[in-house]
Amino acid sequence: MATRAKKPAGRKPPPVKRKKPSDGAAAADHVRVRMYCQGLGDCFLLTFVHGGQETHVMIDCGVFLSTEKAPEKMAAVLADVRKTTGGTLDLVIATHEHWDHLSGFFQAPDELKQLTIKNLWTAWTEDPEHPLARRLRNQRGMRRAVVGRMLEKLDGVAGVNGAAADDESLGERIAAVRRVLEFEGLPAKGKGKTKSGGDDIAKAFENLKQKCPAGTEYLKPGQKPMPIPGVPGTRVFVLGPPEDEKALHRLDSEKEGVLYHVATRLAAEAGLAAALGVHDPEPTESPEDRENLAKPFDPRHGVPLATALKKPFLKQHYANPGQSWRRIDEAWLGAAGQLALHLNSYTNNTSLALAIELQPSGRVLLMPGDAQLGNWDTWHALKWKIAGQDDVSIQQLFEKTVLYKVSHHGSHNGTLKDRGLERMTHPELVAMIPVDQVKATRLGFAMPFGKLLKGLQGRTQNRILRVDRDPGKKPAGVTQAAWDRFRSERSIASKKGLYVEMKIPFA
Repeated sequence: MATRAKKPAGRKPPPVKRKKPSDGAAAADHVRVRMYCQGLGDCFLLTFVHGGQETHVMIDCGVFLSTEKAPEKMAAVLADVRKTTGGTLDLVIATHEHWDHLSGFFQAPDELKQLTIKNLWTAWTEDPEHPLARRLRNQRGMRRAVVGRMLEKLDGVAGVNGAAADDESLGERIAAVRRVLEFEGLPAKGKGKTKSGGDDIAKAFENLKQKCPAGTEYLKPGQKPMPIPGVPGTRVFVLGPPEDEKALHRLDSEKEGVLYHVATRLAAEAGLAAALGVHDPEPTESPEDRENLAKPFDPRHGVPLATALKKPFLKQHYANPGQSWRRIDEAWLGAAGQLALHLNSYTNNTSLALAIELQPSGRVLLMPGDAQLGNWDTWHALKWKIAGQDDVSIQQLFEKTVLYKVSHHGSHNGTLKDRGLERMTHPELVAMIPVDQVKATRLGFAMPFGKLLKGLQGRTQNRILRVDRDPGKKPAGVTQAAWDRFRSERSIASKKGLYVEMKIPFA
């Protein structure tokens, strides 16, 4: 079940005030889904029009760290949110602690001050009183510290003894690691700036919590479905993240048909942490084990460097100038890239994943944050008991999904294949992808991933909306008549450079 943070003493939740539709038109109950186009990042505003009134829900608000003029763009987004909502958000949903999902709550403080937030939902993984959540946060902090130390080491290697000349790819490898870490709020440039990684994300989350005096609800998978606050005819099913540490650490699969690619295994990190002097605040290893983890070889086979270099042969061939290429002192630093990807994917797996059902039609909006394999795969074990009807399963929710917010900007491991997208069989299915492909390509990310995009095109009959595509121009592979019909039926609208939106009826 959901848990709620303690409320400040003497403060009560503000009463729910019904708002009239901003256009003044009397319309059938529907939800307007607005996807903002600030760049590579997520920000969605869902406006539920019901009984002639409006309720506004925002899901995430962020953009990739190195985005040009990011603060100005996020201020423009929040200014539009304020204008559209009249300055009141009935609910904010924060899916997970990544910069491209939360940065707006840090980068646009002036606009944030002018917004009232009545309710805040996030995942149980953010609950400060949840034991597993606390341990996971410690682990995430340890991983950030490990990668930060590794980058400092790599910067040092690149700057001494001609190492950069010996390995022309070293600079690019360092840059690639930093690009991945931008999701964590770590800067892409500048030696020694990785130590404070995550501080600004934490501040963004704190800013958000302070805006919601009613407190924060920490949601758990499988809990009783609940309505959007103040919106009858809605049911929200919490899918993830799972309360299973092993599942949260399951990031990839080497089996065909599970994802839209075949994965390679990630390197272990415990030894790297020990070697760098970074330890989990709640360790499971003994001090002796941690000491051994810091050594490159088992003590039975290793020879201390000081001892080895006293031997004439080793001194001649490994210690003399020009012989450094024979040594493997820094070879382990090559794992920095894999560890950075592991950290990024692990945080994605803690995403709050929701299925929002509209009655009486039963249409579903699938909003999974950036969930990956270990999150998605656990949904199939969930059952929701509904009074007077059969249990609800994820299979039923997939079959009724008419909007899929594509996870992690369409990355290779953000959408399950045979246990995910291929089960979304509703003829009205539309995909929304918050992706800037030019930016992603420049950063070295395959977003959207080709095979996944092809799968989405087939499932949706090319009904795909993206932040980097003008919905007024039909995509390849669809007739103009079909595209015009889709735009008309779903009332597709856009404001260039700011948002693209569509409507979905309740009935």
